[in-house]
Formats: sequence, C-alpha cells, structure tokens
Amino acid sequence: MNEARSPRPWVEVDSWARGSWTVEASDVALGRTPPFGQRFFAELFAEYPTLVGRATFMRWSVQPSDIYVFFDPACEFSVQVDVGLEYLIVSGPPDEVGEFGDWDGDQVAPAMDQVRVIASHLGI
Repeated sequence: MNEARSPRPWVEVDSWARGSWTVEASDVALGRTPPFGQRFFAELFAEYPTLVGRATFMRWSVQPSDIYVFFDPACEFSVQVDVGLEYLIVSGPPDEVGEFGDWDGDQVAPAMDQVRVIASHLGI
C-alpha cells in the first residue's frame, strides 16, 4: 500500500501513514496468528464464509508482529490482531471500533458480536 494513504480512512492519516504496508499471504498471516486469533478467524470464516475470498491480509512495518486483515476495497471493515497485548481490534461502520482483550475471560466472543453489528450494517 502507498505510504501516504491510510488503509483505514476514518483514522488520522498521520498515525497510519508512517511506515509501509505490504500484502501478506493468508496462510503466512494465519500461521503466525496466536491461538486466540486463530479461534477468532475460525469463528469469523465459519459464520461468514464469503469473507474468506474478500480478506486481504497485510503487514505494517511499524507494528510488524500484528496481523491486519481488510475485508473490502474501501477498507471499511478490518481486524487487527495485537499479538503483544493479546487483543482484537474490530473496525467498521457505522463508526464502530472495538478493542477486545481477555479481561472478560475471552476476547473472541465480544469481537464476534462487534463483527455481527458491522456485517449487518454492510449487508454481509
């Protein structure tokens, strides 16, 4: 991705324009995803199988250990797996950005609830 363009249009460009973005093969990205992230993607793709073909996994040079996936060309719906802090960030319309850690015992269930709101809004 071009360094001057934020992959998330609703985020301040200054924070996302640093570094560079590269597409990462899904098997590579999923292979380095920690267990909670693997559970999330398994549930996500089981519930929304059409997203498998719409997913673009990316790596950001500023946070190269994290996994990023964008589900449409406009990057309206995305997920970040923060490997170090062990939480999921699910972003999409309508102005939905949620961060889910294991402070409630499981980050996958509330992240999937967020996905359902976004999917309903986008008609997925």
